[in-house]
Amino acid sequence: MLDVAAVGFDFDHTLGIDHRLERDVALEILGGHDEQRVNEALAAFRSGSQTIADAMEAIGVDVRRFRELVLERAPRYVEALPGARDIAATLQARGLTVAILSNGWSPLQELKAKLIGFPGPVLVSEVIGIRKPNVEAFRSLERVLGVPAARAAYVGDEPEIDVAGALWAGMKAVWFDWEGKTYPQHVVPPTLRISSLVELAQALPGPVSGAAKPTA
Repeated sequence: MLDVAAVGFDFDHTLGIDHRLERDVALEILGGHDEQRVNEALAAFRSGSQTIADAMEAIGVDVRRFRELVLERAPRYVEALPGARDIAATLQARGLTVAILSNGWSPLQELKAKLIGFPGPVLVSEVIGIRKPNVEAFRSLERVLGVPAARAAYVGDEPEIDVAGALWAGMKAVWFDWEGKTYPQHVVPPTLRISSLVELAQALPGPVSGAAKPTA
């Protein structure tokens, strides 16, 4: 059992997936060409070395059109992972505070959270000006959750970004291993490893019998 009063979540590959939404839009704008350059640009953005605007401009993608199309098509691409539509409400019903801390750009990440019905605040790296695994990103989450770091858990799928960052910030770290990956030996181990959000509900304070049944 995790003795915490609040839970922070990653979004992508933790609460939902977007089926390569940004890749598809960038490729469309480029006429279906330069897939490798698109992948490299998105990798640069996700590593934090470039903003989404700089990454798209570097490969000749109109940034304004890119943003418009991504937001327009998000409802068709974003899919909640099993249990994701219920987990936050379930934890709130038990008295726990919830929020999302996500690397990404705004307002896309906020829209993703809205599309799966997430009821808590959403912190996005582009808005707060700092990315995971930087401890200051988790400090921002701590302030929003309203509890000391030691009383919070963070759930994510990336060992080096989510688990290590949360532990460095003094939080408990839950590795969501729903894809059956091998945990890197050089990364500090998580407080808890789960393969489903049902397991998370079982590991947190409150009556499990009162938890909502997970849905896709």
